[in-house]
Amino acid sequence: MSRVDNRRIARNTLYMYLRMLVITVVSLFTTRINYRALGIDNYGIYNVVGSVIVFFSFINIGLTTATRRYITAELEQGDADSQRNVFSLAVWAHVFISFVILVLAETIGLWAVNHLLNIPEGRMFAANVVYQLSVFSAILQVMQAPFTAAITANERMNIYAYLSIVDVVLKLAAAYLVMVAPGDKLIVYAICIFVIGFTNIAINRFYCYRQFPMCKYKRPHNKKLLNEMFGYMGWNLCGQGTVVLANQGVTMLVNIFYTVAANAAMGVSNQITRIVHNLATNFQVAFHPQIIKLYVSENYSDLNTLVNRCSRISSYLVLLLLIPICFQVTNFLELWLGIILSMQLSFAFILYWQSLLMRWHLRFGCC
Repeated sequence: MSRVDNRRIARNTLYMYLRMLVITVVSLFTTRINYRALGIDNYGIYNVVGSVIVFFSFINIGLTTATRRYITAELEQGDADSQRNVFSLAVWAHVFISFVILVLAETIGLWAVNHLLNIPEGRMFAANVVYQLSVFSAILQVMQAPFTAAITANERMNIYAYLSIVDVVLKLAAAYLVMVAPGDKLIVYAICIFVIGFTNIAINRFYCYRQFPMCKYKRPHNKKLLNEMFGYMGWNLCGQGTVVLANQGVTMLVNIFYTVAANAAMGVSNQITRIVHNLATNFQVAFHPQIIKLYVSENYSDLNTLVNRCSRISSYLVLLLLIPICFQVTNFLELWLGIILSMQLSFAFILYWQSLLMRWHLRFGCC
């Protein structure tokens, strides 16, 4: 029976902390530059248009969780052939989800961007360019999910951390490029983000093909397992759907009744929410493979101990940043963005700290 590999967990946790530290610092600095380079209206357009595609791409969140679970379980109890089969089934599942997202995005989503959102006059073309690039970026991310799951399932957290660090550093470079680039800065920024995403995915896949035999595609069998994966995905969608509806729905409603300036403020606060939230979720990535392997091997005693430990530490990590930022939000914004706290930013922070508290209560209560 599997036992808790404390040394591996400690090593993986160290990699995830390194990843978290670099990403947090670079992301904060990147947001500051983006806010100044794009301007409040362009920054707001980028955030509200991106919220539309998030409405549809959240469908993939549940399948990503299922993929990670089944690949990790197969590594614990399966052979090389069954592992390749599970991975190939996951690829087919993500191809199907990609098609669904594409259809929804190019019909309902495209209508929402052009007829529902409050886009400033003369910026509709730029908004559509950003939207289309966001759609294709989302499709690429969906197709990448099985490969990311293979890296985390094999507990190569050092590679996972390095690739994430490369991603945020390239985005920082893109922010500087936007400041000096001629033409429409919003379109230039959207193109840069798309190219960065495509490059990172290509590097990720190349590594998986070279390191993991399971990532070499084969014609899948045991199609019943595919039904199990979608069933597992369905339960995850119930929770994820409410979170996305609360967050992205508020973003769209604010845009309809106010302006893109309010969305820019919400984009800033959303960035802080993601940083605090990712602080804990990235930490949990180091625990997930061991949790799944203990469950598959029916070692429930060690499983309960590990889950409780992960849940407690995750909660403490969130509170470590949440409490000081909540009480010093004005000073934090002035230091971070170099601006005086406006009513719009105050409104946005109230909404998103409420959202963060809700997610903290729902997620970290049961890890």
